[in-house]
Amino acid sequence: MANDERTLTERATYRPDEIAADLWGSEHAFEGGKRIRNYLRANHTRSPELKGTAWVLGPNAAAQVFEVFANATVNAIEVVDELSGPNA
Repeated sequence: MANDERTLTERATYRPDEIAADLWGSEHAFEGGKRIRNYLRANHTRSPELKGTAWVLGPNAAAQVFEVFANATVNAIEVVDELSGPNA
């Protein structure tokens, strides 16, 4: 999937695997979603009672995450890991 073809599908809420599928294709949704969750854990803390629950992002937060990963490729996993922070 070329960079210029990447778009964030319009939704009311977003999960990391949905953002990953928009970035790298559905075949990479699980692995990419995991890397996005690692990034979120490192950069957007949640209250302790949300530990272990699904990440659900609104459109603005999803667009910000999409932009962070917009230039990362599946073939350049080290780039994605670098963006994901220390928990990658």
